[in-house]
Amino acid sequence: MNDIEDLDERRRFLMEFWRKRDPVPSTAVNEFQEDFYQRLQYANDRYTSTFNEGWETDRGRTIIKYGPPSRFDPHLMDRDTSPYEIWEYNNIPGEGQAIFVFADRTNFGLFELIHSSVAGERKLANWMEELRR
Repeated sequence: MNDIEDLDERRRFLMEFWRKRDPVPSTAVNEFQEDFYQRLQYANDRYTSTFNEGWETDRGRTIIKYGPPSRFDPHLMDRDTSPYEIWEYNNIPGEGQAIFVFADRTNFGLFELIHSSVAGERKLANWMEELRR
C-alpha cells in the first residue's frame, strides 16, 4: 500500500481490502474488520511498552493474527530459566492445535517469539535450552 500515492486510490484499496474479508456482507457491520480493530486495541492495551507499541511486538502480532490463545501458561518466576509464556491454540485454520513460546531473555519485559509449531512462524527445536540462564 505504500506504493499507492493517490489518496483516493488508497481509500479504494482499503475499502476493497475490508469488503473482500467481510464474512457477512449482508449486514451493515464488517465483523472481520471489527474483530481486527478489537484485537489491535487489545494488543496495544496489553503489550505496549516504552520501546514499542503493542501491535509491533511479537505477542501483539500473534494476538492480531490468531486471536487470543485457548490456554495461557506463564512461567515468569521459574528458577533456572528466563521468564517465558506458552500460548496454546486449539484450532488455527489450516494448522489445528498450535503453540507459541515467548521469552524475555533480556529481563526487560521484552518478550519475543522463540518458537511456534505454526508454519511460517519461528521454529527452534531446542527452545527449552534457549531459556536456560
